[in-house]
Amino acid sequence: MPWHRTEATRDVARRLAGHGLLGLNVPEQYGGGGRDEVSHVLALMEVAKGNASAGGLLVWNNSLYCFLVLRHGTEEQKRRYLPLSLSGEKPGCLVLLGDGGPGEISTSMAADGKGIQGGGSFFPCGVPYGIAPVLSRDRTSATFMIIDLESSTGLRRGEPLEQEGIFVSGIAETVFEHAPVGADAVLGSADDLSELLQGILREAWLGVGALAAGIGRGALEEVLRVVRKEQGAGRVSQVTEWKVADVGVEMEASELLVVKAAWLKARGKHYEKEAAAAKAFAAAAAVKASSEGLQILGNTDPGRRPFLEKHLRGAGMCQAYYGTQDHLGFVAADPLSRGRITAS
Repeated sequence: MPWHRTEATRDVARRLAGHGLLGLNVPEQYGGGGRDEVSHVLALMEVAKGNASAGGLLVWNNSLYCFLVLRHGTEEQKRRYLPLSLSGEKPGCLVLLGDGGPGEISTSMAADGKGIQGGGSFFPCGVPYGIAPVLSRDRTSATFMIIDLESSTGLRRGEPLEQEGIFVSGIAETVFEHAPVGADAVLGSADDLSELLQGILREAWLGVGALAAGIGRGALEEVLRVVRKEQGAGRVSQVTEWKVADVGVEMEASELLVVKAAWLKARGKHYEKEAAAAKAFAAAAAVKASSEGLQILGNTDPGRRPFLEKHLRGAGMCQAYYGTQDHLGFVAADPLSRGRITAS
């Protein structure tokens, strides 16, 4: 059944595609920008400064959907599915099914002769394509399948939730009822399920970390526009100056953590610890930047409060999705995690 928010999402995707941002880190031979991961996260942070939803679409499409097509798709599938995504006509996302936690995701989906059957977790509304990992019967391996989320006859989903923040047009829970999947939409299989799902999370951590860093920087710059004017008139207290300075330091640290993880990835080095640390720190810093910004502005410039409120909501969602602060803290603190995940 067509989703009434799809066209609005496509409009955002086309705008991003017009600036060359969709698939910025996808090889040029498939219609992408051919840039490295450092360029990608820098662009993502810049977009998220002004629009968290547009930044979220870049994460879902570039860091998750395109990543999986490139890693598990055949040459024919890459040439078929990537250009559609990069043009903005069929932006994609990852559809994680089941209710497993971020450290050990389990899926409740299974493939049978008729199609895909199972309950789903939340994913962005209005995104036409999604990639879902389908577990084997013994739940030790997974096969990736591309699902047409816009017109699949076996897809039922609830009303959209969380219609602000990092999701373009809300998120919705899904149920697959023998959703048909063509043979050409099966991307490939992975025998090591734990390694596979951890690799997906690693990509999400880096993308959401960049998203959070951009959201926090946008909140800080919004506050600075007002504070600088007030400072010139001698109406800024020392307490406010301290708050702005603390937030500024944390945003610089967030950006450096994200760039370091991206730099390691671009050079084929281990970066799981760095991606986890970047996501955890940047999300917390973005929440603080937005919250402190609302307190600093107070009644000084009420017209700018909705912008900061949206950023605060987006920052909070960055904290909640794809790993909580507690889980990411364990990954970042584990001296053995550096050797578990590679950038292959």
